[in-house]
Amino acid sequence: MNDDFGHVSLGSETPQRSINSVLPRESEVVDFLVRLHDNMYHRNSDAVKLLYEQELNVITEKYYKSSRWPAISDVAGFYSQSGRLHSLIMALYSEIYYRHVFVLGDITYEDRTDSWDKYVKLLSYFIQEIEATEDDQLDPLIIPTSWLWDMLDEFVYQLQECCRWRSRLGISMSKREGKSLEGDMEKANSIWRVPVALDLLHRLASNATFKNFVQSPRVRQSLV
Repeated sequence: MNDDFGHVSLGSETPQRSINSVLPRESEVVDFLVRLHDNMYHRNSDAVKLLYEQELNVITEKYYKSSRWPAISDVAGFYSQSGRLHSLIMALYSEIYYRHVFVLGDITYEDRTDSWDKYVKLLSYFIQEIEATEDDQLDPLIIPTSWLWDMLDEFVYQLQECCRWRSRLGISMSKREGKSLEGDMEKANSIWRVPVALDLLHRLASNATFKNFVQSPRVRQSLV
């Protein structure tokens, strides 16, 4: 695994709490986070597939059915203080985290902004990796195809949801007066930009290596 995340910065994930306050109380959650990191880092694709396709849903249903998974900053703090902080793995945890946030609802502007930033950097990293491949095959590493498809589905869903949110925001702002309107709309338009999102999807869809990967019958093959 490329330890510098392909020279793509994820932004600040510096932990600011003690280890006692960042550790989730549920031992199953702690164990899941440890194994998620360790199996990704050591490229155990079968174990990652099991964690993603089975254990993630079980733990979500048991502990986080109506609440968020541990905050990204808290998980970064836990990983950092256990010697496991890795920007790519944190980006993948963020993808899981925000997908669940959008299921729960009550989404903040900060949620939308950070989710957009993480998705752009994560998909850009994927594109860099496949465009740098000299042949038409991807080395099987970490991510199962099911996760990749879920990720792309969620990216499109959040793009559509944000477009609807901007529309509602515009209607609401049309009823208001004041100098803050222009600034508010500028902030709203700075995230989930359709041309950027479509460019990322087009670059993936038009890449021969990516198309071979997603059409491959080998169910154990994985990406990144």
